[in-house]
Amino acid sequence: MNLPDRIPTALAELASPASEASADPLQERYGRFLIETLDPLTIDSAPDLYWPKWTAPWWTLSLISELGMTPQIPPGILLQFTSRVDRSVLHTFPIQESELPPGCDPYRHILCFCALGTLCRILAEASIDMREHLSWTADWFERYQLPDGGWNCDEAVYLKAHAHSSILSTVVMMEALTGLIRLRIGSASERGVLERAIRYLVKHRIIRRSDGSLIDPNWLRPAWPSFYFYDLLRGISALADACDAIGMRIPRDPTIESLDLLNTFFKHRPWSIRRDAENAGSLVIETGSWSWNQSAAAFRIPDFVKVSEVVTDAVNRRIRRLLEILERQDWHR
Repeated sequence: MNLPDRIPTALAELASPASEASADPLQERYGRFLIETLDPLTIDSAPDLYWPKWTAPWWTLSLISELGMTPQIPPGILLQFTSRVDRSVLHTFPIQESELPPGCDPYRHILCFCALGTLCRILAEASIDMREHLSWTADWFERYQLPDGGWNCDEAVYLKAHAHSSILSTVVMMEALTGLIRLRIGSASERGVLERAIRYLVKHRIIRRSDGSLIDPNWLRPAWPSFYFYDLLRGISALADACDAIGMRIPRDPTIESLDLLNTFFKHRPWSIRRDAENAGSLVIETGSWSWNQSAAAFRIPDFVKVSEVVTDAVNRRIRRLLEILERQDWHR
């Protein structure tokens, strides 16, 4: 890889061929194990596709994607999964409580933008257009995009005179749109939607408030599994991938700043990731009814996600992808 001159040393080392081979056998083994658990009976008989975290089929599918093994999932399994989503959730994103039908559980029956974007991205990794199988999502990207260019999973935001997007919700939707456009199935209007989202992320320099301060210093550390967690590496990767997909030059200033911040983090060995998944609560089903348990999710994280080689490989793959895009754009000129 002929890396651009501006790439910091620590990132270049993580993108080296030696790092690429370090965890492949483990990645393959764990990925195959997860794929085998996604059988038709599990998808149809699970109490819920999404809950509880992190053992429901939704998170199994997400982990397979994060291991880079989505193409190995049988297409029939993905379509069966999508069919159950279609039967299980509302086909709109309710903004007001009056829009909820009787018996609707807001936790279990509403697809937020992080969930929609994640499913769309994973299906795109398998060359499947989500909109062909969930036709009611066809206008979601444009319909729910806020004036500032992003999205927000908090429905109350849509009732405010000056609504502000969530960076996390926006990046997940950007990843999904980028996947569709790379399959050459994104429409002209969706390209415009993605361009507005790119401008939103650039305006915030990926991790900053309007006054220039960091939104969250913890975002400088990568999170894995990523799920619905945000960090600088995920943000700059989404920005670079989206720009590359539509033939746009990656904005220089936020990219330089992001690379320098990442280099500062990764040059201190050993570096560690955020394990936000261990601190999440979850809905759990007990005696036939669902209830919230703030500590439940911590006990449902597959042990293999804590294996250092698997974690390192996941981070390195994201860095390699980012640097490949920068090289393709001849970014140092």
